[in-house]
Amino acid sequence: MRNVINLDLPVFSTLDINQAQAEVETCIRRCRELKENLLQQKALTWNNFIYPMEEEEDRLSKTFGPLAHLNAVKNTPKLREVFQACVEKISEYSTQTAQDRRMLEAYQRILKEDKTLDLAQIKAIGDAIRAFKLSGVDLDDDKRSQFEEVATRLAKIQSDFENNVLDATMAWHYWTEDEKELNGLSVNTKAQAREKAKAQGKDGFCLGLDAPTYISVMQQADNRQLREAFYHAYVTRASDQAENKRFDNAPIMQEIMQLRAKEAELLGFRNYAEVSLASKMASSVDEVIHFLKDLCEKAKPQAQKELRELQAFVESEGYGKELKSWDVSYYSEKMKKAKYSFTAEELRPYFPLAHVTHGLLKVIESLYGIRASEVASWDRYQAETALYEFYDESHALRGAIIVDLFAREHKRDGAWMDECRTRYRRLDQSIQIPVAYVTCNFMPPKADKGALLTHNDVLTLFHEFGHALHHILTQVEHLPVSGINGVEWDAVELPSQFMENFCWCEEGLGLLSCHIETGASLPRSLFEKLIQSRRYQSGLAMLRQLEFALFDMKLHQAEVEHLDIHQVLEEVRNSTALINPPVYNRFENSFSHIFAGGYSAGYYSYKWAEVLSSDAFSVFESQSSVLNRSIGLKFMREVLEKGGSEPAAKLFESFRGQKPTIDALLRHNGIM
Repeated sequence: MRNVINLDLPVFSTLDINQAQAEVETCIRRCRELKENLLQQKALTWNNFIYPMEEEEDRLSKTFGPLAHLNAVKNTPKLREVFQACVEKISEYSTQTAQDRRMLEAYQRILKEDKTLDLAQIKAIGDAIRAFKLSGVDLDDDKRSQFEEVATRLAKIQSDFENNVLDATMAWHYWTEDEKELNGLSVNTKAQAREKAKAQGKDGFCLGLDAPTYISVMQQADNRQLREAFYHAYVTRASDQAENKRFDNAPIMQEIMQLRAKEAELLGFRNYAEVSLASKMASSVDEVIHFLKDLCEKAKPQAQKELRELQAFVESEGYGKELKSWDVSYYSEKMKKAKYSFTAEELRPYFPLAHVTHGLLKVIESLYGIRASEVASWDRYQAETALYEFYDESHALRGAIIVDLFAREHKRDGAWMDECRTRYRRLDQSIQIPVAYVTCNFMPPKADKGALLTHNDVLTLFHEFGHALHHILTQVEHLPVSGINGVEWDAVELPSQFMENFCWCEEGLGLLSCHIETGASLPRSLFEKLIQSRRYQSGLAMLRQLEFALFDMKLHQAEVEHLDIHQVLEEVRNSTALINPPVYNRFENSFSHIFAGGYSAGYYSYKWAEVLSSDAFSVFESQSSVLNRSIGLKFMREVLEKGGSEPAAKLFESFRGQKPTIDALLRHNGIM
């Protein structure tokens, strides 16, 4: 059953950073040479042109992929330097290929003349033709050259943005020898802080800005000055408002916006938001803005009510000062404790990682008949990583997931899924088994105990596994539309957000909870309160996400001449935020999703896809058991297995039998 060799996994232990750039450049050269040779053919088909190009570019992806992954999870100055050089070379190659009119004409000829194409291939070629046009292939030589310069420069400075966020996060620490300053923090958080100080040769406690520590301080610390210090450090990262101004992203952000606007102008669009939406489900900027504002109108009364409740609770606690941004999480946790008899931290003992993982894999097996098997020995790049193989009911290996879950120095913040290997049928007719990375930043385990998760951590794990399942369960054999490839960006969050629902129902929680000391499941009374807590401050949470999405969309519509990025955010906050943040808040300077990730003019996708995921889950809720195998198999076959081979709207409607409605999303959030 140990089929690791079939996975063609990266061999991290033999990765030579000093040779990596040369190897990437060799792959690029081979891609260029192959392209020129293939273009000489008189008759072009999928099999003699697209197939070999995709396979050669997949070799490039597999050569660069491990380097990119390590740059995110084990960053070093040398690795960063090599990674950046490779990014620029790959961006140059990709842009030049996308602007090669001969390539566009080749795809157009194949679409017209190759009578063997199936529907997935037709979709893939259509996507490629659109991508060619969005890459400036129709521009004259001068404008095409400008477009190439813009794309190459963007690739570099977007990476610079991410590096500045990472460096700013790692550069700030809070050190104290007085444990009283940390009153309220959990034993786990203080133990981690003591270990961090010891690693630096100090006594006392050292706390960083990694997500688990920051969240713990904001939710638990009785010391208001400590909360304010952490809040200030976190929301001023990579800005001129930070203590260390060396990592200020403001100039980079301005240049990113100018370059994106230039790209839009060259392509004949009014703004970059229109460029972004050209390849998404949403039909127009107006449709997205209307969608977001409609949700805002529905959520705001609920959010205002929630804030009034919080303020009343704070007053009842005898706290007479004005509620500030660094108070909200702290008192929200206190009120949650009063209302539901638990806090996020108090639930940790019920969610040991080992048991949660077992429950997650049981949910996957119950829904899809897909069984997981952990691989004991493989070429790990970090001791705490894990590898799982997934087999279907006929015992066929469907794919694998490499898991890296704990926060550490030199690791990018946040949680994400990425491709390692993508499924497709190779030229020799063998199938490449898909492999995904799932990366999180949970609090590491203490030396004498296993890792314990908050319920929010559990949600994050399910979310990223949802993405990974979308990638590895695909049955599509054409690389451009296999797994998450070819899926519209505003639909790609459907499988991930869908999985979160199983963490909010009694059946799912029954599989996930087991007290680390007693072995007892979450008591029924606590089950019910946790499920009820899903709606706790859901209006405030939704307004926060809508603020991000509206800021993103309005920013990418704005005129870039004399653009004040912070002012755009302030204007959005005037219509969404119920508590005004302090003037030094520069959240936008670390908003990697839109300045360095793939969510530029696309952050709305989270809410757009949440409508789809809530509506899809409502089908499971209508059954006697949400772990319904027959419906699960239908979801797998109609959505997960088909990847990007058909439009997302069509796949959703094939599963659901109707267009999505917003009703389930509002119901799940208690907003009606």
